[in-house]
Amino acid sequence: MNHTHERRLRRIILYTVSLLFGSIAFIFFFWSLRALFMPLITGALLAYLFKPLVYSIKIKWLPENLKILLILGLIVFSLGLFAREIKNNLPDKFQRYELAIRAQYKFNDRWAKIMGINQETGKGNFVYNLISSDVSPVIEKINHALFLNPQEESEYLSLFENRGENDLSEKFYQYYLANKARIKHTQSIKKEAQTEIKSNPDKEEHESLISKLFTIFSNWLLMPFVFLFLLFDKGEILRFFIKLIPNRYFEMSLMVINEVDEAIGNYLRGTLLECSLVALTFSIGLYLIGIELGLSIIIGLIAGLTNAIPFLGPAIGFVVGTSYALIVENIDPIIPFMTTDNLFIGVIAVVGIAQLLDNVIFQPIVLGSAVNLHPLVVIIGVMGGSIIFGFSGMLLAIPFIVITKVIIETAFKELKAYKII
Repeated sequence: MNHTHERRLRRIILYTVSLLFGSIAFIFFFWSLRALFMPLITGALLAYLFKPLVYSIKIKWLPENLKILLILGLIVFSLGLFAREIKNNLPDKFQRYELAIRAQYKFNDRWAKIMGINQETGKGNFVYNLISSDVSPVIEKINHALFLNPQEESEYLSLFENRGENDLSEKFYQYYLANKARIKHTQSIKKEAQTEIKSNPDKEEHESLISKLFTIFSNWLLMPFVFLFLLFDKGEILRFFIKLIPNRYFEMSLMVINEVDEAIGNYLRGTLLECSLVALTFSIGLYLIGIELGLSIIIGLIAGLTNAIPFLGPAIGFVVGTSYALIVENIDPIIPFMTTDNLFIGVIAVVGIAQLLDNVIFQPIVLGSAVNLHPLVVIIGVMGGSIIFGFSGMLLAIPFIVITKVIIETAFKELKAYKII
């Protein structure tokens, strides 16, 4: 009896110590390798999304590996077409310079009108006097980002002289001259500091940026390998973990796995459809108020993709849309009363309508019970994920909470059903 008691005590101590050291090791490696989680999870989710496509190919004589290669070929072909379209629509060097000049001119012009700023004296209205000390550094940074350094300025002038007859280019050249004049008369913008920063970047910061980009690229090399290995996996990984489960908990564990699998599938499919609807709403709305179709679709896609992160999609759609509204010269609206002067208000209305439809129709109907979370949990989860893991945490916070919720609910239900607790 004593021998049995001692053996049981040793087993409890061994399990406790092993669990303690295992938890410490897990937390240490979890935190040390957190930079790899985003590529790892992205690859796994992509494999999870594309796996049903492999099973949907109903060609019996075609081996599964060839089906996977066929899917991969279609993915590569689609990405190639997408990359080619993006490359063909990118502005050339002269157009990029003109875009920066337009943005700087329009931004400062709108800001001066709103704040009643006199360019000669630098004085403005009551609101400007109230907030200028806090806002001026931000305005200076925006101008610094848009300002052409001496090399870019020289290239722009050379390209401008060699251009063909173009009234718009002549107009943008007048914007360029106005920007130069404003820089000389505005105390908050110091040309010398901008030129020095833009033309003589700090070597250490440059090297640090290259090092960071190389690290990010190295980490993301993991993603395609995870995607390929999981896509070719035929259940060996799942069977390995199931074998580790004691027989007493075998059926309960299978139930939890099935529930989690269903929850992930519902969440991914629902989120994909919701983001598509948000993108469509943005694209149609922006096109109706006069933004050209191609750009409306691009802004809509950006807003739709980022809508997977709560509250971020509408914000990005608003920033991109209002930025375009700030610099656009001509619009062709379907809604008759829209002009370049009130396009900003139109963008705000489109963002508001898209957000309203998302909250009232898309989320409740499309996602339904797949993401049945309290709004406070969503806000805290997204903010907490952002604080701990940055952008990756923001993106993965909601699916992590959904999966954890399903695991806990199913585990407790099955534990009670099997009278284990």
